[in-house]
Amino acid sequence: MRVLHVDTATEWRGGQTQVLRLALGMHRRGVETWVACPPAGRLWEELAPMGARRLAIPRGWSLRCAAAAWRLRPDVVVAHSSHAHGCLAITPLPLVVHRWVDFPVREGWKTRRPAKWIAITEAVRQILLAAGADDPAVVHAGVDPLPAAAPAPDGPTVLTLGARVHHKGHDVLAAAAAQLPGVDIGVAGEGP
Repeated sequence: MRVLHVDTATEWRGGQTQVLRLALGMHRRGVETWVACPPAGRLWEELAPMGARRLAIPRGWSLRCAAAAWRLRPDVVVAHSSHAHGCLAITPLPLVVHRWVDFPVREGWKTRRPAKWIAITEAVRQILLAAGADDPAVVHAGVDPLPAAAPAPDGPTVLTLGARVHHKGHDVLAAAAAQLPGVDIGVAGEGP
């Protein structure tokens, strides 16, 4: 089986780390796995030393992305971003869309096109159902466990991991911590 994962973004965030883990895990299990992504992004760089098959595509929405996928003729193509979904929806290839974010989705032909939707959480699944997606599956993201270690004596009581962007809700965590005496929070991630 030949599987093509497509991510049209150049940033390095949680979605791209999950694409990397998923593609490499499938590759280790003997699945012919390809990743289409922009050469200007970190995902392209991270894949290089690991022997993953890469396919160069432009950033964002592009007919060249759809054409590249069509030339490869995968058995399944997996879109990991909204632009990838749009590019691949115009092809007749068997399409799976992996939805990592809880942004609203507009109902329409693009929502009905995938053979399967995969949502990272039940909340994302509910958004997809409201937009007309047919029975999305929930598959939680996985990470390799860190080795056990004692907490730093000067570290925060609560540490959250994620990009420092508004929609992650770090302000909600800060407001909650302000109401709890002695609770110190930390945010580990890039962003403003």
